Amino acid sequence: MATKILRENEEYKLNSKAADIFSDFNHFFKANPFTGDIGRKTQSEAVKQSIRNIVLTNKYERLRNPRFGSRISRFLFEPFFDTKTGDEIADEIRSSIAKYEPRAVVEKITVRNSEEQDAISVVLVYSIRNVERQETLNLTLYRVR
Repeated sequence: MATKILRENEEYKLNSKAADIFSDFNHFFKANPFTGDIGRKTQSEAVKQSIRNIVLTNKYERLRNPRFGSRISRFLFEPFFDTKTGDEIADEIRSSIAKYEPRAVVEKITVRNSEEQDAISVVLVYSIRNVERQETLNLTLYRVR
């Protein structure tokens, strides 16, 4: 079994090549078995985790920041799903990401209703600022009572 010994938090140091690293805590908060530090996500995984948190957090859910998040859950129990509702969901996601995630630029949002699963499927295509490739985030919002 090979182990990597890190000296003086090598993992967190930046060199000149990687000066634009995006880094966030991993939301599982599991400690690294070798360093004892909290795990982290970097680059595109950090931005993807942040977008997921923004979209899935309801407004007034955070104690000290009640306006953070989106109001997407209010669309889950609409009786009829049509293109207008899909456009409203896409607009809500787009405005929440523009307000709370400056690292991402939304390219395209596709919203579909899945009646057999009683869910709404969201496919979000975005790009990270200063990175040339596009990323995709798939979210499924279930209607549970």
